[in-house]
Amino acid sequence: MKRKYVSKIMEAIHEEAENIYNVGAISKERMKEYDDACLVKPSKKTSKQIKSRTAALKRKTVTRKYVKAAHN
Repeated sequence: MKRKYVSKIMEAIHEEAENIYNVGAISKERMKEYDDACLVKPSKKTSKQIKSRTAALKRKTVTRKYVKAAHN
């Protein structure tokens, strides 16, 4: 999954912190702080919300197929 950053600046800061972490200059705990500050937190969805969204996407896909077939 691709990471989502709060902003372009925070993306640059996070990448530099990652480089510093990879060479062992900062701790795992400190890197976690950068993660918390720079990365967008995923929203918490209930299983009902996820199922509803999945069903809507399936309906949309089926509708597109029928519309496309009708125009051919």
